[in-house]
Amino acid sequence: MTHINPLRAKASYNVMLEVPTLSGQRVNLFDPSPSTIRIEDISTGLSNCCRFVGQLANFYSVAQHSVVVSRIVHPRLALHGLLHDASEAYMHHLGPAVKNLVGSLYRPIEDQLQDVIYRAYGLPPLSAEDMAHLKCADRQANAAEMRHFGIAPAEPFSEGLDHMLDEPIIPLDPRPARTCFTRRFDELY
Repeated sequence: MTHINPLRAKASYNVMLEVPTLSGQRVNLFDPSPSTIRIEDISTGLSNCCRFVGQLANFYSVAQHSVVVSRIVHPRLALHGLLHDASEAYMHHLGPAVKNLVGSLYRPIEDQLQDVIYRAYGLPPLSAEDMAHLKCADRQANAAEMRHFGIAPAEPFSEGLDHMLDEPIIPLDPRPARTCFTRRFDELY
């Protein structure tokens, strides 16, 4: 069996690197274009991806997690927070263990796609300081979610991350999670 390195793929292999979406777009993971990015595809993909690789008693989506992050982060970064995992709508949510195993191949593609998604919605690249704030909000949401769902963290929570969110976490099924994500997007965009 021949293995194709997507970072060196030729145009003839592009169809193998395209993700067909509900809206009818085809997002090329090797060469993504802002013109193929649709919020309805992002909300659909993220609302159907379960956090914590599905190891939960109740479904809890990446879309719902993204809404939580958008509410924790500074308001000027709220849309970045909502879209911070948007690449997972096309590449699916991988848990940290899997990402660490395939990181050298996965992360450059994920980062490029994430940059294209931000550009599609007119968002500037994040400064190092803003990226740190966004990562902190993501970790805060993650800590609260782990506590809520009874997941033991791999390491103790860092100082400042072990706080409760203002609102309780009420897991939503995919359809209401999609609606929640889309409404939050409409508030911010």
